[in-house]
Amino acid sequence: MSSLESGKYSIAFSSGCAAITTLMMLLENGDEVISSEEISGSGRGIFSRVIAKKISIKFNYIDCTNLKTVENAIKTMKNVKMIFLETPSNPCLRLNDIEEIAKLCKIEKIILAVDSTFATPYL
Repeated sequence: MSSLESGKYSIAFSSGCAAITTLMMLLENGDEVISSEEISGSGRGIFSRVIAKKISIKFNYIDCTNLKTVENAIKTMKNVKMIFLETPSNPCLRLNDIEEIAKLCKIEKIILAVDSTFATPYL
């Protein structure tokens, strides 16, 4: 799996919910996450009903297809530690500019998480 994504390591999960929950364990109380406004219902449910309540993470849903919106969110939010995207998004298949968002994340030292359920490594 790692070689398909030019990565060093891979972890496989039995479900997307398990992967998302594990990913959120990288964060701490008071951290903020910028999330694409269009993510799967199960992902949003985990964010709002589990993670936000159990470890006090704030989730901000924005239009991540607009790079300026992402830049402004990073500048205006106090403690952004992660940007979470789906690409293509579920259910409308909208695309985010992962390369440009990754550049922003690198500059700001923000974790970029991309759920690519609909876009296999083949694509």
